[in-house]
Amino acid sequence: AHDPRWAGARSAGLADWWFGAAPIGEFTDVLACSYLARTASARGGDGAWLADRGMPMLEATVAATAAVREHLRHEAAAVRAAELLAPYRRDMEQAEAAETGVLLLHDADPEAGAARALAREKQVSARYAAYQRALNARLHVLAGSGRFAAVITVRGRAILPVQHEIGTRLRGRPRI
Repeated sequence: AHDPRWAGARSAGLADWWFGAAPIGEFTDVLACSYLARTASARGGDGAWLADRGMPMLEATVAATAAVREHLRHEAAAVRAAELLAPYRRDMEQAEAAETGVLLLHDADPEAGAARALAREKQVSARYAAYQRALNARLHVLAGSGRFAAVITVRGRAILPVQHEIGTRLRGRPRI
C-alpha cells in the first residue's frame, strides 16, 4: 500500500524477488520507503495507531536478508544493513523516536524462537529457515540494546495474557 513497486515484486514471485532477483539496494529501498511512507501517513492522526513492524524491524529485516543473500555472519550482516540503510538513517531515527515499540518474541532463545516461527509455516525452504534464524538473532540483539519500549516473550501463551502484559507494560506512556 505504501510503495507501488510491491506489485512488481509480487508478480515476479515475492520470495524470489526478496532473496535474489532484486538487487539488495533496490530491495532495501522498497522496504525503507514503504516503512517511512507508512509512518508519515500516520503522523497526522490522533491517538495511538498499531503497526505490525517498526523501525528496528526494518533494520533487522535488512540485516537478516543480507545474511542470507550474501552469506554473512550476524555482525557482518548488521554492518551491511547499516550501510544499506545509511541514506534513510535520519528519517528512520525520527520515525523511531515517534514510536513506542513493542517486540513480541516467541522464545528467550533466538534459535527456539526461529523454530517456533517456522513451525507455523506449511512449507519452509532452507533459505527462509536461514532468514528466520538470522532475523530472530538480530531481534534479540536489538531487544537487548533497548530499542523497544517493551519486550515480551510469548512462549506459546494465549493471546489474552499477552495483551494484558502489553497493556500493563505500556500503561502511562504518552503515546498510548
